[in-house]
Formats: sequence, structure tokens, C-alpha cells
Amino acid sequence: MKYPLLAPAKHGGANQTGFTSIDFSVNTNPFGANPVLLFVARTANLEAYPDPNYSNLKAALAGFHGCQPDSIILGVGASEILQRIARVWLEPDQDVVSVLPPFGEFARAVALERCALTVCKPENAWLTLEQLKPRLVYASSPNNPLGNCLEPPLLLELATWCEQHHAHFILDQAYAPFAPQLLPIEHPSIIRVLSPGKAHGLVGLRLSYALAAPNTALHLENLAPAWVLPSATAAAFEALPNAQDYLTKTIPKLLGLSQQLSGQLAKICSVHFTGLPFFTLEVGDASQITQALLKHNIRVRDCTSYGYPSRIRISTQLEPANTKLLKALSEVLHG
Repeated sequence: MKYPLLAPAKHGGANQTGFTSIDFSVNTNPFGANPVLLFVARTANLEAYPDPNYSNLKAALAGFHGCQPDSIILGVGASEILQRIARVWLEPDQDVVSVLPPFGEFARAVALERCALTVCKPENAWLTLEQLKPRLVYASSPNNPLGNCLEPPLLLELATWCEQHHAHFILDQAYAPFAPQLLPIEHPSIIRVLSPGKAHGLVGLRLSYALAAPNTALHLENLAPAWVLPSATAAAFEALPNAQDYLTKTIPKLLGLSQQLSGQLAKICSVHFTGLPFFTLEVGDASQITQALLKHNIRVRDCTSYGYPSRIRISTQLEPANTKLLKALSEVLHG
């Protein structure tokens, strides 16, 4: 068989048994869905196929980003776009490098192509690239689960190395709206993956797209099936550029709540806070603590799958939920 059978990547959120209590495991906006995008999605015409070329949608996103429409790659969630990237550029036994832990779906996409993924720290990135000569280089900024942003000079160095070695640099910026200080990084070797559904509180719509040089985008569009986006998702995408007021109103409040929660948690355990709404906590045995919190009807993200077995990741919620987390975590850790 061309592809090996692999276990699903681990994620936060509900599993097959469902979860209806307080969920700190998904990095999304706790103020709920952007009402503009929610209305557009709910009132989309579902009785007809959408435009197969998504011309208006691409024009809207291109105007928003100041690029050409043929630089836009549409997909149902970042997972699907990342799998296409791996399928286009990887052959078995090639090397791939991730600066800091990657999104689990990217790691799985690499494994499906029977390639090796090496994770390195930012300070070791240059040496790792020179040793392995990877076909793809991946970095998320802000990083998940750590929440830290990679410095622009490093990102440009990675992109330049890829250009010189006929590789591609995947810059996953799923959480960029949570870090308003971030500036766009532009380089012809960069494939920039964006997932605005998280910040707009609409993860169920699977809003994700990528920006790349037109020739790169052409190869990724080639692997997209017809009508890659359902009508509701396409309608929300088209409205996205004119629905940014929601972020202006909610993100500053969310960052304030996150600052407050991190300070309160620091009295209970060691906190790795970088200023973003999600961050990690040192709790000893992450798997054990995750299971113990479930008994309090609280779900957090066990970071073992990222290579941090002593950490859990939490995504800031509104104050009543945050208060319950503080109480439950204190009881679990200290009795």
C-alpha cells in the first residue's frame, strides 16, 4: 500500500464520547462565534453548488492580504492543506525539519509519506538544516503548545535557506490573531497557513487557507477536489475581511483575562506564560493530571504528544470557568 496505516493525531476538544463541561483544551475565542460570520454561514444558499473557482472569495482574501488571487489556497482546515503540501513535495525517506514541536496533523502527514521528521530548537535550526538538507521546513509562530513567537530574522533566515536549497518553508500562523504585535513575513519560499476560525470562535466551520507564490499555489490547488469548500464555509470566508471588528473588540479583553489567569495559576504551579491566551503549566505527570481534572469536569490538553510529558496546555476561558479551573487544579495538585 502507498500509505501506512497510522493512528489519528492527538487533539484537544471532545472525543468520541463527547464532552459537555468546561473545555480548556481547544485554543479558540471564549467570547463565542463572530456574529457576522455566523449569520453569513447560517444563511448561505445550500441548495446549489458554490462557484467551483471561488472567484469572489479569492478576490476578497487577496484584497485583504494585498496579494494576487492566484496566491490563495483554500482548504477545509489546516490539516487538509498540510496533507496536500506533504503529498506534493515529499518522496519516501526524505527529511523534514520542524522548528519547535509541530501541529500533530503535519507530523502525521509527513509520516504518511514515509519521511522522517526532526524537531529542533530555534538556536539549533541552522545546524540542523545544514546537516539534513530537508525538503520541507515547518515552524508555527505563535507556536502551539508553547505560545512563543519566533523572531522575524530567524523566520527570514529559514525562508532564505529554503529558497537556496529548493525547499519550501511552511509558516503555520493559526494563532496569529491572538498576537496582534506580529508582522506579516513575506518571502517567495514561504507557504503561510492561516486558520482564522480559531480567533473568530468558529472552529466547526474549518476556516483555513494558505498564501504562497502563484506557482507554489498552483501545485496545491491541483490536489484540491472540486468544490473543496462547502457553501457555508465559503460564504463565511468571503465575509471575513469585513468582519474584523470582532477581533478588535474581543482579543484585548481575552489577553487581559489571560494575564490575570496566569498570575493566579502561578500561585499553584509553574507557568510558562508568553502573553497569549493559551500557555503551558508544569504539573509533573501531565497524563495523570489531565485524567484527574476530567473528574472535575474540566478538560485540558496533555502535552505529552508534543514532547512535554510534564506539561498541560490551557486556553483561557471567561472568568467563571477560570475560577473553576483554579479551584480544581489546586485540589488535584495539592489536595
